[in-house]
Amino acid sequence: MKRFFKKVKNLVKLTMIICFLSISSFASTNANMIWEKNTKDISASVSGPVAMGIGTIAIVVAALGWAITDGGSMTGKAIRIVLALTIAGGAGTLVYGLFGLTGGALIS
Repeated sequence: MKRFFKKVKNLVKLTMIICFLSISSFASTNANMIWEKNTKDISASVSGPVAMGIGTIAIVVAALGWAITDGGSMTGKAIRIVLALTIAGGAGTLVYGLFGLTGGALIS
């Protein structure tokens, strides 16, 4: 049993040393992360005028499909899901265009 606790003690020591040595890397203030450019490109392409047009067309097509199908079938349920997702995406694009807010904005 002593041997087990000695191994655990050594493992805890090693873990603490690794954590203390890596504090400087956790606290670095590098503002240029590798994913920032890609995220900005995706945000610009998703929230542009083309996205608003595609969202509007999708709402019209889904509404027409919903009007044509009966309400209880699987097709009707799928069309309602598409319609809800399109309205949510269009609303997000509209809010971003009007106020410049994204999903992570805080209201103070």
